[in-house]
Amino acid sequence: MAADLMIARIEGLLSSHITAAVAATAGAAPGAQAPTLTPLRRDGSLAMLAPFAERAALAMLTLEVEDGSVLPWLVTIAMPMATLAALFGYPDPTPASSAARAMRSCASAAEAPFADIPLPLRAVIVDMPISFAAVAALEPGQILPVTVARRVPLRIDDHTIAHGTPGALDERIAIQITQAF
Repeated sequence: MAADLMIARIEGLLSSHITAAVAATAGAAPGAQAPTLTPLRRDGSLAMLAPFAERAALAMLTLEVEDGSVLPWLVTIAMPMATLAALFGYPDPTPASSAARAMRSCASAAEAPFADIPLPLRAVIVDMPISFAAVAALEPGQILPVTVARRVPLRIDDHTIAHGTPGALDERIAIQITQAF
């Protein structure tokens, strides 16, 4: 019973915050009206959930909730592509006919709305172990000798998406991609 109440509260919070974000975005476009998001149905199995038309193009967001003391649990949010487009301030991408909908290809990462999502990219040029005593003794002006890797991984979170070699471009450090995905 307590878990159901907590999940219902999380559903309400997520839907109200996403609705507010969509309303703020839609308010910027003249004549646009934001869709209202409400939790439709909850079940432990995605197969049991069917609130959308069978051929509807959906955007799904899966969140992993961790408490630290127990195994993580997943929360999946599904919404029509039109709602996702409205969230990012784009017109409704849903084609008018079901025949046109069937001919649609998969969304491209190079096109809206996905192309505008910022991702934190890290290039790990130096990864070296250093003792706690050495860290405690660091002072301004001190020089740390480092060996720069010849093969630099480019990461988004903990996922390596490419490798490159370090170099220079216009007096700045640059990475030339040698392998991607």
